[in-house]
Amino acid sequence: MALNDDYRGQADECRRRAQAAKDPGDQSVWRLLEDAWMRLSDDAPRLLAAEAAAASPDARPKVQPKPKPKAKRRQKR
Repeated sequence: MALNDDYRGQADECRRRAQAAKDPGDQSVWRLLEDAWMRLSDDAPRLLAAEAAAASPDARPKVQPKPKPKAKRRQKR
């Protein structure tokens, strides 16, 4: 799956940058980004399946027209 591989590639790049960073704060940020890309990689198959199901014409809900409001009756004075 290409999308999954792309996400893992981004995570690998973040890991390399974390290892190369000298500042502990920068290392933490790169590690957080790595974790986020890995979560996306893990969720990619499920997200793609949900997207494909939503794109299916059978999966789309039928739109029902709204009922017209009833006309108000005039009250006699």
